[in-house]
Amino acid sequence: MKIAIGHLGGLTYALKTSLEDLGFEVILPSLNNKQMLEIGQNYLTSGLCFPLKIALGNFISVKESQPDAVIFYSGCDLCNLPPGNHIFKEILNDQGCYPEIYLCAIDSKHNFITSYFNLIKKISNKPLHKLLHSLYLAAIKYETFHFIDQVFYNIRPIFNNSYECEKLYESYFNKLTQLSSVTELKKLSIELGELYKHYRSSTANRLLRVGLIGDSYSLMEPSSHNYTDRYLGKLNVVVDRWSYNYLSPQKIHSDSNIINFKKIFKQELGVYTSLEIKKISNYVNEGYDGLIFISPFNCNPNDILRNLLTRVREEFDMPILDLLIDEHDSDIGANTRIEAFIDMLHRKQLSKKHENNYSTDFRKFSIARFVCDPLY
Repeated sequence: MKIAIGHLGGLTYALKTSLEDLGFEVILPSLNNKQMLEIGQNYLTSGLCFPLKIALGNFISVKESQPDAVIFYSGCDLCNLPPGNHIFKEILNDQGCYPEIYLCAIDSKHNFITSYFNLIKKISNKPLHKLLHSLYLAAIKYETFHFIDQVFYNIRPIFNNSYECEKLYESYFNKLTQLSSVTELKKLSIELGELYKHYRSSTANRLLRVGLIGDSYSLMEPSSHNYTDRYLGKLNVVVDRWSYNYLSPQKIHSDSNIINFKKIFKQELGVYTSLEIKKISNYVNEGYDGLIFISPFNCNPNDILRNLLTRVREEFDMPILDLLIDEHDSDIGANTRIEAFIDMLHRKQLSKKHENNYSTDFRKFSIARFVCDPLY
């Protein structure tokens, strides 16, 4: 069976390895680029969000390979992705492509694990222990992609030559995409840990720390936000977009912060939005200098959260940049806003007249925490 999947950061390669472990042939489109966007724009109206057009471009581009099945990514009930997937299917059918359609949720860790396990159980006749091994392989490979990002989020700001840094990052990223065994993945994690220890310097404690929050699709697929995370590294800023970090700063717990968050967010706002609120709480407690809220234009779940961010700014004195991503935006415009935001954070840091002193330790991958902790 040939299965097509779209690009979504490291998750794409984790799913590919998992499916190939079960004996399936996996079809991947070209990396996300302007051409992918243009393909999606030909079929979808301008009012629909940016990720929908990128995702559709992925699936249209692989239809010539005649996949037997396609895995669509699905968001929460407020997201455009669930109804958009029905449109994707109709468009593929109109093009003479009639694959079986399967959905994989990306709005939360729990929903992803449940939906993906049900998916492989449905399409594969392998015994249970083979399915569980495939799921574990996907989990540890995906977390290794997280680890690569976390290591480079910490060392990118202290590299003198940004070109050499990105070249080193690409070499590790490409190496990881080819690995297909748990042993190889663990060896690479050890190698990355040594890389971090080699480059990490005491000056890093004086660097700004910024957390990335917002749309789950955009955070997972860096091309959709023009690689904001890498650009921040070039501006000598330490970045985090997961909230739970292998290279974990020492947490500063505050009961008053928890109480104040409950005052702002008095009701459940859906699975996805609730998880982002927990991330914001973690960043506040860990003393981050600022947050960047990344979301595409016309994203319903993020529109709800955006309305409450003003109160977070005021209550916790937490600077937040609202970076709205649109298909017509230019890199220059977004980068100018980011630079102005970082300049403001530097001025605020100088006015406090203290350094960010935090210790860093290593945490080994835990399948139990991967399954049970939504922020892991």
